[in-house]
Amino acid sequence: MSSVPATGAVRARVATRSRRGTPTPARQGRQLLLWIHILSSVSWMSQALALLVLLSRGGTEGAVAAHVLDTTVLVISANVSAMSGFLLSSTTPWGFFLHRWVLVKFLITVAQLVVGIAVLSPRLNEVADRAATDGQVTVPTGLLISTVIMASLIAFQGWVSVAKPWPRVPGRSRTKAPVPRPGIVAAAPVALVGDVLVFAILGQPIPVCSLTALIAALVGRRDGRREAERAGTSVS
Repeated sequence: MSSVPATGAVRARVATRSRRGTPTPARQGRQLLLWIHILSSVSWMSQALALLVLLSRGGTEGAVAAHVLDTTVLVISANVSAMSGFLLSSTTPWGFFLHRWVLVKFLITVAQLVVGIAVLSPRLNEVADRAATDGQVTVPTGLLISTVIMASLIAFQGWVSVAKPWPRVPGRSRTKAPVPRPGIVAAAPVALVGDVLVFAILGQPIPVCSLTALIAALVGRRDGRREAERAGTSVS
């Protein structure tokens, strides 16, 4: 006879804790994901500056050390930073293309990855190979400038994340983007840790875990959008 009021009291306490912001698995997952994103982004910028210092010294040891740094700490920092940013966009109402500041960060990140993989890393490998075999080090000026630009763009992205300086993308709905199920959000940081383990084992940055989580998040967002449309609301 007293179980009904007790059940109601329990539900009331749960609702109160929810309103007060008691951490849920999804919320904790987003917080951890944000922490990983900040940490890896700072690491990426720091390693870019370290590359600049090592290459500027002009010695054989500096060029070889820069190559080691690029193929170890920098490459995994860049991948984790990029993938954690993509996962944040796909698991939060910010989305990818609703807000200009998010869109700018997304485009800069993609450009950095493409240029870093296709241009900067091969050039750095050539410099390190010549230093190791011939003992000659000629660091192209363009490589030094590119390293400065990389670090500067990461710093700029950090400012954009804090200031959020621009309005929403024109023509997009004012409705928040849908989010996937809490389980997918909570699993996103675990996927990033999985990528680090894959890199530690194989020595190559293969973001298979985070890509799987990203696909799951995008599918979850699509399902959320369909549910919103069935409910009579429009989500961009």
